[in-house]
Amino acid sequence: MKEKINICFFCSLASLNTGMPISTYKIIKHFSGDKNYRVHAIFPEQGEMTERLAETETHIHIIPFNRLRLKSFGIIKFFVGYMPAFIKFFLFLKSKDIKLVHFSDLIDAPFYPCAYLSGARCMSHVRVAAGKGLPKLLFRFWTRTFCSKVIFISHFLKNFYAINGKFSEVIYNPGPDLSIFNPSVKSNEYSFLLKEERVPVVMTASFRIEKGHYNFIDIAHKVQQTVPGKAFFIIIGGKVEGHENYYNDVMTSIVNKGLQNSFLITGNLSHLQIAKILKLAGVFLMVPDWQEGLGGAHLEAMALKTPVVCYDSGGLAECFTDSVSGFLVPKHANTTAAQKVAYLIANKKMREKMGNHAYDELKSRFSHQKYISSIENCYCSLLEVSM
Repeated sequence: MKEKINICFFCSLASLNTGMPISTYKIIKHFSGDKNYRVHAIFPEQGEMTERLAETETHIHIIPFNRLRLKSFGIIKFFVGYMPAFIKFFLFLKSKDIKLVHFSDLIDAPFYPCAYLSGARCMSHVRVAAGKGLPKLLFRFWTRTFCSKVIFISHFLKNFYAINGKFSEVIYNPGPDLSIFNPSVKSNEYSFLLKEERVPVVMTASFRIEKGHYNFIDIAHKVQQTVPGKAFFIIIGGKVEGHENYYNDVMTSIVNKGLQNSFLITGNLSHLQIAKILKLAGVFLMVPDWQEGLGGAHLEAMALKTPVVCYDSGGLAECFTDSVSGFLVPKHANTTAAQKVAYLIANKKMREKMGNHAYDELKSRFSHQKYISSIENCYCSLLEVSM
């Protein structure tokens, strides 16, 4: 019987409420059931992901550490616990004879040397565009020194960090779970949102300033002026600890724009609830103030045959075809974005046509099977084995 290869996933988050943990969960779950691998996963604490993975053959280990934060107190907290966590992780890798460590995001970079020193192959998965100038140069040096492979989730990120050659590769995140984000499943739970035949225009984002809620509100205001009474605006998301003032300011802005009777803030919802609302959406807006690595919320909308209107920001342009499955507009070109939204609101057949194209594009380019196959090809190459 062929001996299993020990691989390890290093995950800074144990929650399942953001894109990085979700895509990481999908990888771990798949390979834990693969006869060729014995899968270990390191987390700083227990959480929803560890609970879900406990139902698989994954070997879960807790090594407490703090994520590196740029704020002064966050940096202090990180370094207080860094060396004890580093030593525990190193000893773990040696004791389990780990051959490959898959780091789930850029935030895990301080622990890359641990894998390198243990003799394991180190694979970095990069999902965000963080830092310019010196920080970017430091990351390039760091990965070149300690990593065997760098995976980027978009060509935008690969170009942003300028890490090229066989050392790096672009592998798109998979689309959402199609058993949840299924356009053929009917639900009347949120049918009240279709009152007065207004077309729901939706944004999915927790209340952090970089997510662009003010852009959404500005576009909503312009849409109301263009097609008054024809749209209803929904933000799927809720308050975030430490960002309460931002949330309150957004609520004030909605009132100041006179949009309070055409707006719904859902609060934090489960993925099943998000899917039920997105099924009713006529248009999905994604207008962030930062450079999205790839984005995931608009892939959920595409899975439900909803046309998207997005800023040309980061990797968003790589997810759909402009003027075919949605509209791409320059960043902060809110008048243009409002015109595209108003056009879709007034043209049901075009919404349906673009929505169908969006669904087809998602299935062909962001399939779970394609994602897993690409990841395994990297593993085989790094481990110099064939499966």
